[in-house]
Amino acid sequence: MTYHATVYSAPGCQRCRITALQLQKMGVDTTTVQIADHPDKAADMRARGELTLPLVEVSDEDGERFRWTDMRKDNLDALKALVNT
Repeated sequence: MTYHATVYSAPGCQRCRITALQLQKMGVDTTTVQIADHPDKAADMRARGELTLPLVEVSDEDGERFRWTDMRKDNLDALKALVNT
């Protein structure tokens, strides 16, 4: 199964950079974009009460999607387990 991640970031966000690097090390195709260029994503985050970047959206080849905010080791570990199966 292949996975693609989009990491929504802000300039100078170390958590965003580290999260993207961890995804890449797992072999997940990763795109990093600036959240300011996607006001719909920023508005969605605010509506959900999410205040911390990065916003990470991962999809697999079947269209299943995973989403989280912040640098979440538990989510990175869970995705790593999926990638390695």
